[in-house]
Amino acid sequence: MLPCLHRIHDSSRRAYWIHRLLVALALAGTTAWFTAIASRAQTTSPVAREVPTRALPAPASVSQELQRLLAAPVSEKWDHPPTTVEEWTALVDQIARDPGPVLAEFEVEFEPVVVNGVNAYLLTPEAIPPENRNRLLMHLHAGCYMMFGGESAMVEGALLAGYGGFKVLSVDYRRPAEHRYPAALDDAVAVWTGALEMEAAERMGIFGASAGGALTLSTVLRLKQEGLLLPAAIAPGTPMADLTKNSDTFYTNRLVDNVLMGLEGRCQAMAEVYADGHDLRDPLAGLWRHERVSSDDSDDRYPRPVSERHHPRASQSLEGWRRDRPSRV
Repeated sequence: MLPCLHRIHDSSRRAYWIHRLLVALALAGTTAWFTAIASRAQTTSPVAREVPTRALPAPASVSQELQRLLAAPVSEKWDHPPTTVEEWTALVDQIARDPGPVLAEFEVEFEPVVVNGVNAYLLTPEAIPPENRNRLLMHLHAGCYMMFGGESAMVEGALLAGYGGFKVLSVDYRRPAEHRYPAALDDAVAVWTGALEMEAAERMGIFGASAGGALTLSTVLRLKQEGLLLPAAIAPGTPMADLTKNSDTFYTNRLVDNVLMGLEGRCQAMAEVYADGHDLRDPLAGLWRHERVSSDDSDDRYPRPVSERHHPRASQSLEGWRRDRPSRV
């Protein structure tokens, strides 16, 4: 190699290693800076951001019906939830939903059944694609743990049965005010155990919205703790997965969300009635620590209160399903 080429080669190598050194120093400095910032953040509580009052127009990109709903005035009594069992019962009865129109529109048959002692509805659409004929979805209904039980539980399940072409087992789990935590969770686990006699776990899924979404998550967590078979898929839709009032959307959506309204509204109150004084940080109740809990986690602060009181119905055989009413609407 010519001497000039030697010099060019040595110069390139020096430049390369100088560049590597500078990058390493820069990364070390950046890491130290972020570490210092994080350390200060742990000792200093952040100040809440003040947001000026402003008007929120209804979006023009949605239907007129939804625009009217979004623009509706806030009820004067939105932050005065019921306080007695009688008041809660009256409210639940008042807002019960009739599943008949949805079942008829989507041509879904229903059959009341009892699975491991738990009331449920088997929903079967008229048309099931070949790929779904050996599949079953377990449905946990919404309603802030308290509403939409009984036949109302079928409304969401009928939509998925009709739209998706699946058989759906809609669980009418026990609800407050009479039945509190862990009754709903016990029922979900009991029905799942019974449903395993209908289809294999790898051909089943669990889904639910709102409180049903949170129950979907806590049911799977409970199944993991018990060492039971897990579903092939889950769909927790907008799960009510934090009852501890820590999530920022509790505040950014306050009085914007026309359903939940705010923490002072009835949905949070219903969830607290359901919890019945139980620690809301327990992942089986409020799911606040859901993402931090694995199947082999142990935490002395949160023993397995539900696992220690395993639902007696979960070990029973189906012994045939009891049909109480005609299967067609």
